Amino acid sequence: MQEHIVTLLVKIGLIASIASFGVRSNAIRTLLLREDRTPGQRIKLALWFIAMFMPGVIARVANPSYTALDLGFEGSLLAGIAGGYVTGMVAGMAIAIPSMFAGEFLSLPVFAIMGLSGGLLRDSALDEDDIWRFSPFPDINVYRVFQPGRDLRSALFHAYATFGVLASEFVRQALGTAFPGRLFTLGHWGDPASLLVALQIFGRIGTLRLVPEAASPLYLGVLALAAAIHYLPTDWRDGCLGWFSARPALLQAAALILTAVAIRYTAGGGGAAPFIYSRF
Repeated sequence: MQEHIVTLLVKIGLIASIASFGVRSNAIRTLLLREDRTPGQRIKLALWFIAMFMPGVIARVANPSYTALDLGFEGSLLAGIAGGYVTGMVAGMAIAIPSMFAGEFLSLPVFAIMGLSGGLLRDSALDEDDIWRFSPFPDINVYRVFQPGRDLRSALFHAYATFGVLASEFVRQALGTAFPGRLFTLGHWGDPASLLVALQIFGRIGTLRLVPEAASPLYLGVLALAAAIHYLPTDWRDGCLGWFSARPALLQAAALILTAVAIRYTAGGGGAAPFIYSRF
């Protein structure tokens, strides 16, 4: 189970790196934020997604132990959400080419369908900016439905998008189980280390016990602060993110390094450093 958790955490770190350093170019930011694109611009955006996500697929095909680097499935869906039908389908088909050479023949149609599905999610948004306000935390999307003053239709779209992302992963696992070796997936239906373990983890959340001597007050304070940040007004968060993104790249890198050091110090200060921090 720890192996799967580490793999998923590495995937999160990898996609965060792509989101941070892959959009440094003004041309890429313009393509991403533009709503009306010419066919040439859609192809250019697809080429950018291919450049970002295909190397991970190639690394995983060359060395099967590098499973955490393969974000081809996720990248295809993301290309459709950010760029539309054409961008998603072209990016998905191209990203799947390395895995096709490895005998995973379902990758090409599945990735193409994921790109089209991402475009469908994009078109289902009532506001063009809703796709950029989507949160990967399901509890945040549910909270937005009941948040006073928020547009209910926009909040429902975020919940619908969450369901779509989860459903796509379940479909991948189902196809990977039905056709072994034809589609890469971390887990399979009936595999206790995938879906069942995830359900067990969610089921244990309500029964978790906090051991006071295992966590320092500073550690608990950081956790509480991190949880509270997710519920700050959207304008505040957007303003802080806008200010941070406008700083020089070296200053941003220094801030991230200091944050990592602070997390490591805080996590280890109480004598209970999580295994993910100690390994990375």
